Amino acid sequence: MKKFRFPILLKVILAGLLVSFVASVTAIIVSYNNQVKSSKRALASNIDHALDDVTYYYELDESSDATLEGLETVKAHIKERYETRKSKGIEMQLEDFETFEEFESYYKNADNWVFPREHEIGLSYDMLDFRYKYKDLLGSLLDAKLSSGSIAAYVAYLDNNGTEDEIDDTLVFIADSRMDKRQLGDDPFYHLPGSCYTLQSSDQVVESPIKSRYSQFNIYGKTTRYCSISSKDTNEEIARIFIEFDENAALVEVNQFLRIEILVLALTSGAIVLIYALLSYFMFVRNVNKLSNASTEISQKLADKTLTNPLPIKVRSHDEMANLAHSMNALQQAVYDYINIIEKETSEREKINAELEVASRIQLEALPSFDYNDKNISLRAYIKAAKEVGGDFYDYFYLDESRFAILIADVSGKGVPASLFMMKSKAILKSDILSFDNLEEAIYSSNNRLVLNNKENLFVTAFIGIINIKKKEMTFVNAGHEKPYILSNGKITKLEGISNFVIGEVENFKYKQETIKFNDGDKIFMFTDGLNESINNNNEEFGYQRITANLEKNIDKPLGKTIESINEDLSLFVGNKDAFDDVTIIALSLNSPTLTLEYKDKDYSIITKVVDEFENRFSYLPTKTKSEVGIIIDELVNNLVSYEKKEDLAIKFEFSIKNDKLTIKIISNGDNYNPFANHKRSYLTSENQVDKIGGFGVQIVMDLVDEYSYEYKNKNSIVTLVKKI
Repeated sequence: MKKFRFPILLKVILAGLLVSFVASVTAIIVSYNNQVKSSKRALASNIDHALDDVTYYYELDESSDATLEGLETVKAHIKERYETRKSKGIEMQLEDFETFEEFESYYKNADNWVFPREHEIGLSYDMLDFRYKYKDLLGSLLDAKLSSGSIAAYVAYLDNNGTEDEIDDTLVFIADSRMDKRQLGDDPFYHLPGSCYTLQSSDQVVESPIKSRYSQFNIYGKTTRYCSISSKDTNEEIARIFIEFDENAALVEVNQFLRIEILVLALTSGAIVLIYALLSYFMFVRNVNKLSNASTEISQKLADKTLTNPLPIKVRSHDEMANLAHSMNALQQAVYDYINIIEKETSEREKINAELEVASRIQLEALPSFDYNDKNISLRAYIKAAKEVGGDFYDYFYLDESRFAILIADVSGKGVPASLFMMKSKAILKSDILSFDNLEEAIYSSNNRLVLNNKENLFVTAFIGIINIKKKEMTFVNAGHEKPYILSNGKITKLEGISNFVIGEVENFKYKQETIKFNDGDKIFMFTDGLNESINNNNEEFGYQRITANLEKNIDKPLGKTIESINEDLSLFVGNKDAFDDVTIIALSLNSPTLTLEYKDKDYSIITKVVDEFENRFSYLPTKTKSEVGIIIDELVNNLVSYEKKEDLAIKFEFSIKNDKLTIKIISNGDNYNPFANHKRSYLTSENQVDKIGGFGVQIVMDLVDEYSYEYKNKNSIVTLVKKI
């Protein structure tokens, strides 16, 4: 699945949007906070100006009826009425009545002088003076309310309950701006009782965030700012002017401005990002795409091997993009030139490799076959060069009818020089071994011949042995080589002895030979140091212990199986580590002319076991002979297992070769039965009937051998077969 990638232009747009968003949000927050502060300062200023105007109006304006004197008159009248109500035990507020008419009716009946039945008739001068001053007072409060944009403006005094030390928290209202002329009518007292409530300063007075020279408090979600009006003569507080307002009302216009600001910033940011993206495309992205497309085209042509002299990449730019284009053009040309050089070198290398491959084949063809079998010797060999050609080699040959020479060698160095020295060494060693009767003299001669003209100072480690088949012994010289292993009678021993100096290094060196017994069936396992010194990814050597363990596991296996098994172990050990040295392995056995096998299992699997053991021991026999022996074993053992009544059947097989004749004896503890008795040559009595005596299989056995006989001796049935090789 192809991985999704963000184009550069999209990244530019997203980056622009992000920067624009952060900048816009920051600007909006800063602007909003400033607007809020400014609006609150403006509101506070309006309230302060309104309070200033009212204070000035009462304390300094001599032309108005609602001057300080008028305010004192109104306060005195209201206070007198308020005290009268209190003295009569009238503590009720407007909220104590369900309707205003009910409240009005109550006070008319309780106090007839306050609510006369006729509006103007019968009013005293004081009452008329109060009414005019009260109306003027209401007008001044209404002006203060309108000029400040507040909720209400009112005048009140704090009742001290007739004491000097303690001030009662009861706030007695004198006038309220919420009363207009229509509501006021001819009686100013309609709304007075409803404006009287208690102010608990400790719980309800909260300082406003709007700083001012006037005092203020928050109550019921609204803010009220006030100042005191004092008498000029006595300096006694007459009343307090209150202006009630909502601080959050100042935020309405701010929020409207904020919405407009967000819209403008969004449009402006979008336009800036769009312009930014267009400029980025024409100034940067377009040129990057040109360079990218050109690079892709070059890569494709390289893959298709169609790259010719490349055309230069042109970009409309005079900045770093132009430098990058120039660099890519230079890179294109350098790649093109380098490819031409590589192609020439590759062609030459291919020629060299082809020549080395031919040299490798020639080198291998100079070695004898990997498989060798005769009646005396069976041999399996394996060789693998670390490079195309190597310095390891082996050889084997007969000196005469009873002497068989075997050698394995390793030339110092690697590659072509080692391979050339290897060919020279092999030829000299074989020549001298064939020329001298004594192995010491042969190696002495080979050493001196290899020392001559050896300017590269190459040398050879070698193990050379001569097996005397008649004497059952092996004479050998170890010239600095790895010591082989002897596998005899189920045991594995390392062939210890003298480690002579290497061949080709020191002139006139006298080598010492040694002799050991080498009996029929014994095996010798030889190898070069490329096997035991092979290393894995952890730089551990394969070592002698792994070689010994593998030989113990395969001590009774055929020679080829032994080499195959140790190569498998080596491959698993080395893994993907490159070989640093040639590996050569030789496994040789001195063939015995006899083989004896015994089985006490009444089972058909005996057939496979006997045939495998026979082919292992007599592997040098012709394939046709081994195949025919397999048929003979199959038929005779099959008859014994199938028709013998004894459950404790024991079968013994004796194979021997002498004078080019193979003798097979099958001895069993079964009944006295001669399979060849009265057996006719023509086993068919009619067209579709098989002769019951001996049967078809026995007839085949008789046809495959040259001699056959049967005898019953010592309660054993003995079948003897002789076949010429």
